[in-house]
Amino acid sequence: MQLETSRSEKERKKMDQERKKMEEEREKIKEEKREIDIWMFKYKLPGEMKSQISQKHPYFLSPSGPVKVTDSVMLNGVTATSVAAGFCTPEDGKVLAGRTNPQIINDSMTLTIQCVASVSNMGRRLHVRNHEVRALRSQVTILQRLLKESKKKVGEVKEENKRLKALVDSYADNLVIWSTEQSKTTVKL
Repeated sequence: MQLETSRSEKERKKMDQERKKMEEEREKIKEEKREIDIWMFKYKLPGEMKSQISQKHPYFLSPSGPVKVTDSVMLNGVTATSVAAGFCTPEDGKVLAGRTNPQIINDSMTLTIQCVASVSNMGRRLHVRNHEVRALRSQVTILQRLLKESKKKVGEVKEENKRLKALVDSYADNLVIWSTEQSKTTVKL
């Protein structure tokens, strides 16, 4: 009997916890809906877009599921369409709502061509920058070699200056000695 009461208490506690979780989730959903309604009111979106926006997606959805990191926008048209659709702003939604399917297809093709041109342009600029970096690296290597050679020459010149200074000092000492001897000889004469 006591086991049954402890089980029923455990079950009640478990059910209460589940109810609390469900209530919290409901509150969370209500809060999200309120935020969406405020956002939709603020931007005055058409009815079709409202239903799409009310389904929040933190990622790009394709017919086969969420777009993965390994999917290619360049190689797969469905992935490109899914990603492009994910980039549509509310203003784009207003514009698209008034267009026919052929116009939408033409617009998406134009957008695709612009994107490809932009990516191609970026690739060309990166290629040019890569060549500039290579040229600068070779210049740095040359300048480092020249600096090393210059330091070596400076060291050699310093050594030669030391030798010359020692030679001049010895000549000066010898000259002083010779001069004193000459003056003694002159005095004797």
